[in-house]
Amino acid sequence: KPDGRAVPIGTAEWRIDRIPAGEHRISILYSCAGKPAGSVITARLGQASAQQDLDDSNATGGVNEFRITRLGVLRLDTDSVGEALVLRNSDPDRAAIWVRQVIIAKVTENEKN
Repeated sequence: KPDGRAVPIGTAEWRIDRIPAGEHRISILYSCAGKPAGSVITARLGQASAQQDLDDSNATGGVNEFRITRLGVLRLDTDSVGEALVLRNSDPDRAAIWVRQVIIAKVTENEKN
């Protein structure tokens, strides 16, 4: 188990106060000591979802070695108020993915072009 505040991802859920409608990039700060090849991490907020296939290059080398990866873009048609953000690992038995932080950032006009 890693030091500090991290949760293993089979499935994890966080209640979100409010995120305005629009496009939001979702990333995670994670560690993975094993080889996660074949696993898919999916983030879902209401009807919006983003996912990232993991391969052996996503292994961080140890449970206390963290890095950031982008999962994709959540496209929200309406404001999200009080909904659950759910992260799910398609194969939690293959490799332990520990998430320390979820980063949600509005996609800017410059990023869209």
